[in-house]
Amino acid sequence: MKTYIFIIALFGIYTMRCQDISGKWLQIKNGDTHSIPNVVILEFQDDTMVQYDFDKPMFSHQFRLVDGELFVNNHIWGKVSFINNLRFSLSAKANKKIKETVFNMDYVRLMPTDLQFNKDEIEKHSYNFKWNNEEKIISFNKDKPIYDMNEHSILESVGFTFFISIYRNGIREIVIPIKTATSAGMELYGMPGKPYSVIAPINK
Repeated sequence: MKTYIFIIALFGIYTMRCQDISGKWLQIKNGDTHSIPNVVILEFQDDTMVQYDFDKPMFSHQFRLVDGELFVNNHIWGKVSFINNLRFSLSAKANKKIKETVFNMDYVRLMPTDLQFNKDEIEKHSYNFKWNNEEKIISFNKDKPIYDMNEHSILESVGFTFFISIYRNGIREIVIPIKTATSAGMELYGMPGKPYSVIAPINK
């Protein structure tokens, strides 16, 4: 009986932790996702939700999470389903003229990056990125491109979280959060699907 009660208690603690929505969350984009702005970050604190265009605050709203339903300014945004304590999916319904459509969007919790060497040292190297069938070499440009048809990667940060920011035509299109950066490479997270994180070793 004591063992049974202990297991139930642990499950309750784990559930509460998974339901903790406080902090900053990055909207995850896949190939079919388009949003304005391109990079959306939500911050939940107490009963306030702030929406950012990457590092620039745009809107502030009152929110509440009731039985998995997210209400913003007393209007339902959608159903929140926690995948784990670092990621949740938001299911929202949009009424089209003919049929109702359900949109699913994932959000990943932003964590302070564990930097084992400084920003300049990170930018000196290039990195081998491989996720499922996508492969590329990531190298950093220290200056933001004003306008260029080519793709550029910039090392940027929001608070204590560092990102690989991918610019196209001078516009920040995608950001990939960095969990750790060491002399061996980087661990990246916030991928659109499984695996949710990847190791990008230094290209030697």
